[in-house]
Amino acid sequence: MGIKGYLAFFLTIIFFSGVFSGTDSWWRVFDFSVLKGSFGQLPGANGATTSFRGAGGAGAKDGFLFALELAPSVILSLGIISITDGLGGLRAAQQLMTPVLKPLLGIPGICSLALIANLQNTDAA
Repeated sequence: MGIKGYLAFFLTIIFFSGVFSGTDSWWRVFDFSVLKGSFGQLPGANGATTSFRGAGGAGAKDGFLFALELAPSVILSLGIISITDGLGGLRAAQQLMTPVLKPLLGIPGICSLALIANLQNTDAA
């Protein structure tokens, strides 16, 4: 593993961190929340708008639409982690993050990117 793995790990951490979400320049393309985007609003009665999930739903139908809403962000984050793995970023994460995560959480450092992506995806809705 060379500098490419460490660079891939560092850039992936920045991508999922949200550092560039508040900027108005072209740097926003390096932010996960900007790339995943958002769904538009549907026109409702009396000029009100609503999302495609609607309001006040419950049960399996609402759960299915919620899962459908999360699918694009999960697919994007797994794709980014797969690219990082191909570039050697997960091996760099294992070397750099194991001394930190093992005493704190009891997990190896290779789990760090998956942990970050999972925390980011729970904020997707």
